[in-house]
Amino acid sequence: MYFNNVRTYHGLFCFTEDEGVDLFIDDKVIEIKRNKVFFLEKNIQLKVKVHKGKCPLIIYLDDEKIRKIHELLLLTIDYTQVEHSSPSSLYIRDAAVEDVIFFKRIKNRLSQQENSNESLKLTAIITYMLLQFDSGIIKSIAKMVKPKTKDKVVSIITTDISKQWTLGKVSELMYISEISLRKKLDAEGEKFMKILTDLRMNHSLKLLTTTEYSIEKVACCVGYNTTSYFIKTFKNYFGFTPKQIVLNLNKNIFSDFNDEQNEL
Repeated sequence: MYFNNVRTYHGLFCFTEDEGVDLFIDDKVIEIKRNKVFFLEKNIQLKVKVHKGKCPLIIYLDDEKIRKIHELLLLTIDYTQVEHSSPSSLYIRDAAVEDVIFFKRIKNRLSQQENSNESLKLTAIITYMLLQFDSGIIKSIAKMVKPKTKDKVVSIITTDISKQWTLGKVSELMYISEISLRKKLDAEGEKFMKILTDLRMNHSLKLLTTTEYSIEKVACCVGYNTTSYFIKTFKNYFGFTPKQIVLNLNKNIFSDFNDEQNEL
C-alpha cells in the first residue's frame, strides 16, 4: 500500500521490526529492509510504501526533543571533528540487539508522563542511538534546531487541529499581520493552506490507523465540518478513501509521518 504526499514535520526515528518499507524521496526509491533503524529529517516530502500492512515503529522527535538532543551534543561532541561530514535527510543502519531493547523501552516511556530525570535519561539514550549513524547526523540535528516561520505555524495549528484555522487567526497569535505572515511563508516556499492540509491529512491517517474512531469523528477531529468533503480531500491527497485505509491496513502503532507524538 502506498501513501502519497507524506510530509515530516518532526524528526522521525524508526524501526522496521516486522516488515521493510520503501521511501520515495526526490525521485529516488530507498528500500529499507526488515530489522533496520532509520532517521528521517523533518520537512521532507515523500511517498511511502508499506509491506503487508506492517508499518515501522516510530519515535517522534519534535522540536523540543531535538533541542534537548542538540544541547547534549554540544556538551559531548567536538564539532570541529565533524565539520567535513555531509548531512543527509535519511540515515539507515542495521538494528543491533540493544537497539530493539532501547527502542521499545523508549516508546513505552514516551507514552507515559515523564519527570525531568526520566526525560534526561531518555534523551541520553536516544542521542546515543542516533550517534550510531553516520557522523553527518550531528549536522542534521543542528540544522533542525533553527526554527522557521513554518515551524511556528505548525506548532500553533497542532495545539488544536480540530479548530477552523485561517491565515488571519494564526497571524494574530504570532502578533504579526496576515500580509507579513504570507510573505514570510512565501520566502520559505510555503503556503498556509498546504501546511494546514498536510497536518490535517496526516493526523487523520494516524487516527484511522491507531483508533476505532468512525470516519465522521475523524473528520471532525481534524477540522472538517462535512464528512463528504473530508473523504474527497483524503482521497485526492493519499490516493485512497478513509474506508479503504481502515479495511486494508493493519491496526498497529503506525502514525503519520509528519504529525506530533501526542497524536506517522
